[in-house]
Amino acid sequence: MPVISINGLNKSFGATPILKNVGCFVHEGDKIALVGRNGTGKTTLVRIISGLEDYDSGDIAIARGAKLGYLSQTPVEEL
Repeated sequence: MPVISINGLNKSFGATPILKNVGCFVHEGDKIALVGRNGTGKTTLVRIISGLEDYDSGDIAIARGAKLGYLSQTPVEEL
């Protein structure tokens, strides 16, 4: 059973589609990499999976008890 299951995920910014009909499965122990040019939606996809950003349509299922972490590419400086 997959830890993360994504099916038919779509996300647009205004009239510009960023993610179109994305689907994948991540199983326990998998090692994955998102590779692509700037602006292709890699960070958007990770932020959506992490629950930090909404998506337009599709389904995301995360296994009960799974723990997700996200390290922003923009550091937050504490004062």
